[in-house]
Amino acid sequence: MGRLSKWRDDYIVWHANRAQLPTYFEGEHCTQKICFSGRVQNVGFRLELATLAKRLPLTGTVYNLENGDVEAILQGPSTAIHYVIAHMHQLKRAKVKKITSYELSPIAATKFDITPS
Repeated sequence: MGRLSKWRDDYIVWHANRAQLPTYFEGEHCTQKICFSGRVQNVGFRLELATLAKRLPLTGTVYNLENGDVEAILQGPSTAIHYVIAHMHQLKRAKVKKITSYELSPIAATKFDITPS
């Protein structure tokens, strides 16, 4: 990893760790597959989403799609999932044009992972 990549990743983690999280999350546990369309690759989108998910009570994974979209499977309290979606939609370095979401059956995940491209 080059210096520029490390600096960018450090900045993204710093930015995600600065986010003001709600003090509690309520709602039933659910599992959702969310697809983010727009300018969402090569801007640290997956790293920011994963950092937020790890700070929240969420498990799952996030990965790039070949068509330029980013897809995430999030499992946890519904309010935490909605918070992540809203946060990612507001990122200035990304341009989320469309978000689609589907309910899934629960998955057997104990942590949150970034799937390599």
